[in-house]
Amino acid sequence: MLYTLLDTRPAVALAAWTLRVLGAIGGRRLGSKPLTVLDSNLVSSGWPHHGPGWVNLDLSRFLQNVRRYGRPLAPKKPLTWVGGRPRRVGFVGRFVGLFGFPLTLFDVAPDSIDVAVFDLVHGGRRAEYLGSVVDEYHTLDLDQGLPDELQAHRMAELINGADLDVLMNVNWKRDAYDMLDCVTAPCIVNYCVGSDLLHHPKVDFHWYNQPQADYPLRDGYVWSNATRRPFSLCPAYSGGGGHFDSRGLQQEASLSWRDRDPLIVLHGSLDKLEQPEFIDCLVDLLSDHPTVDCVLMGKDNGRALASVARRARARGVHSRVHYEGAYSAMRGPDGRIDDPGWQRMVSFLRRARLAPDPWPVGGGSSRVECYLMGVPTVHMGVRFEPSTWGQSQHSLCEIPSLLISAGTAFSITDYQDMCAKCLTDEDFAAHLVAEQAVVAARATDGLEWWKRFIEICESWQANRLTTRLC
Repeated sequence: MLYTLLDTRPAVALAAWTLRVLGAIGGRRLGSKPLTVLDSNLVSSGWPHHGPGWVNLDLSRFLQNVRRYGRPLAPKKPLTWVGGRPRRVGFVGRFVGLFGFPLTLFDVAPDSIDVAVFDLVHGGRRAEYLGSVVDEYHTLDLDQGLPDELQAHRMAELINGADLDVLMNVNWKRDAYDMLDCVTAPCIVNYCVGSDLLHHPKVDFHWYNQPQADYPLRDGYVWSNATRRPFSLCPAYSGGGGHFDSRGLQQEASLSWRDRDPLIVLHGSLDKLEQPEFIDCLVDLLSDHPTVDCVLMGKDNGRALASVARRARARGVHSRVHYEGAYSAMRGPDGRIDDPGWQRMVSFLRRARLAPDPWPVGGGSSRVECYLMGVPTVHMGVRFEPSTWGQSQHSLCEIPSLLISAGTAFSITDYQDMCAKCLTDEDFAAHLVAEQAVVAARATDGLEWWKRFIEICESWQANRLTTRLC
């Protein structure tokens, strides 16, 4: 009832009006503070049934609708592409930090697609190496001193000048909303980098690769199990999990289980190690296997490493837990990963017998890297059947294309047992590694990604035409 009420125009208008009154009384900061508080406490906190990392899409949409109430929208151009010429497709995002859109993906774009890349500077770096493999490459270094609206207008002008048939938004920042207000492309696709959607009325469909508990993909839409009806106003398509950058790791010689060390490796965003139950699983493994060491690599958030160290010390295994520093997987100007920490991390994966996927929020790129390096990895799965609706689960989101039944657990006991077998059972580990190799080859296949993209575009266009005729 709450979600249905908040999805009505009067509720949005009342909330927006209230905030404007607060802003008029106490300034812009007071007017925006309630939304910030609600965002942190209700949208990304896991409320009401899950933990931090789970996004409440219903409330996320409500807050965005309130923020953007009354914003003018530039009209979209009519859809004129009917075949006979290459489809002009634009991609906008911060590509140096987007690990699913490497040079190798754009390099295999089919002749039926003209690719234009609109690259936003990220961390002072840009993906200039893409310019050699796409039809058009534009880069935009946003001036941090300009208001958000002017920044968005500059982006939109550049995109509109390309006369696109399709724009794929891979920009997860808030400025994407202001940009789309001004974009006139006839078809706008939101490529979901995470599990949240872009709640903008000009989005024609979502490419939804990472469904959450209680928000599955069903009957062509993102479904809300709370309201028992479609959540997304526009269609959503499964992209097969999206594309993953192999980073050249498929060329690495993978050692057999016997030639590897009794070593556990955890790499990526270390904030995923904060869950006490997951840390306890890790500590239990080390306690049960005295010859096994554990290496952690990635950027710490100031809490995760301390939490791991505290629990490891309490069990007397802290001397076998080693933090080897952070690393960067960003590509340099020539398209190569030039960070020495990256090479160090790869050397640990090459030797390891286990690289468990953390929970409640697991990895995507980090799992594919393990698959490619021949390291057995165990994943905590998410259930979507009706009996689990509204129920707390150990894991919060899923990447269906990376699932391997032999390495997927749904309870802590099964998760621990599978991890132990990777360390001690050569046959089990070899079987898992063989399945992982098959999945990794599919997940890093750029030609398959483009094939799926074309299928989705044609399906959307056909459904749109059928709907208009009806």
